[in-house]
Amino acid sequence: MNKKALSENVAIWLIRLAIFLPILVVTVIFLTRFIVAIYVQTADAQANVYINKILYDKDGIIRFENDRAYPGAIEMDRFSEYRLNNTMRFDKGEEGPCAKLVLKNKETGKEETIFWHKKWYERLKPRASFRGIGSPYEREANVLVSIYEDGRYVPALLTIDMVVPRK
Repeated sequence: MNKKALSENVAIWLIRLAIFLPILVVTVIFLTRFIVAIYVQTADAQANVYINKILYDKDGIIRFENDRAYPGAIEMDRFSEYRLNNTMRFDKGEEGPCAKLVLKNKETGKEETIFWHKKWYERLKPRASFRGIGSPYEREANVLVSIYEDGRYVPALLTIDMVVPRK
């Protein structure tokens, strides 16, 4: 091979490389972006954990007697904002998870509403309707429970509207 043919061969090879290399780089970036999760969404898992803590914690709102828990039975003496705020406390000054709990007695139709961190709930709830990474995550749970009051059980519906900020 002479020098002219060799230089033409190298020039063609460099042109092919100049076309192929950007295509390869863009393809690798594209595949990496869609295969590897950049953001791990934990807000739904956090909301479920907080809802379960409200429902089943020893210091929560359920009936607890002689070291025995009664899941699904809510004691009205324990259904208070003071108890909820002291059971699950976040001492950081920033916004944290919050909830609105509505307990509706099925026999009388009477509703009782309490808040877990009411100040944060009033701030985060309006922003929860927006979509996107920075907006708070909202999850509503409806749980059939019994109200334990005056030594008897009454059917009720507990609606928990949980709002978890995404950071």
